[in-house]
Amino acid sequence: VAYLPPLFEAPVLKIPPHPEAEVERVKGLMRCLDGSARIALMEWKSFITPVDEPLGLIDRIKQIKHGDEITRDRLQDWLHALGYMRQDLTTSPGEYSFRGAVVDIFSPYHDSPVRIEFEADRVISLRTFDPFTQLSRDPLASISVIPLHERASAHGNVMEYLPGFRVVVEEPDQIAGELEQWREGLQRQVDLATDLDLDDAASPHLARLLEGIDRLEQILRSRPLSLQTFAPAGFETGMRPVRAYQGLIEEWVR
Repeated sequence: VAYLPPLFEAPVLKIPPHPEAEVERVKGLMRCLDGSARIALMEWKSFITPVDEPLGLIDRIKQIKHGDEITRDRLQDWLHALGYMRQDLTTSPGEYSFRGAVVDIFSPYHDSPVRIEFEADRVISLRTFDPFTQLSRDPLASISVIPLHERASAHGNVMEYLPGFRVVVEEPDQIAGELEQWREGLQRQVDLATDLDLDDAASPHLARLLEGIDRLEQILRSRPLSLQTFAPAGFETGMRPVRAYQGLIEEWVR
């Protein structure tokens, strides 16, 4: 199950998304792309939020393989552009560190950080390592370094990552009411920018969110399946945080 968290909790976009939510969202999109996730779990706010188009996300992924030649300056530029933070020790996803001929990177795509050893500019070893003991473990042939955030200009839709997936909705009437409130809030921001003749950099993003609301409202009108359809007898769905279903749904549809 891939979880795609929402980046915004209200239709006022002045507060930037939480970095952990951005990382988990990109990781979830990657799992949908590579086929390791059969189910994508999300709140409706995640559905309407624009995402990088699949080919755009793939294009930003950096693959590092045994035998590759790359300068550490270029590697550092890549990591910085993808949102990684340089630290003295790499212990958490999104961090990297340089120590002489060794570069440690913790890409969220992998369960463990990876230690890359260089000879001049050539990669001669890739191994996972324990982030607590810092001891090297298993050899790898390659590492996928994924971006930690989506581009501000993203204009794709999450359904592009879910070809063939069925849409299952819980509490559609409540979602419809909240969508209408968001539509009103977003439209007020668009109208204000227009009335004041503001060159608001957020306006294209507001427009894409409104398009996402239109798309989800169309799905709701088609009367999609309810989550209750898959729940075992006697289990009442609803009134739970979406994340609470992550371990349950996989059992229900197995």
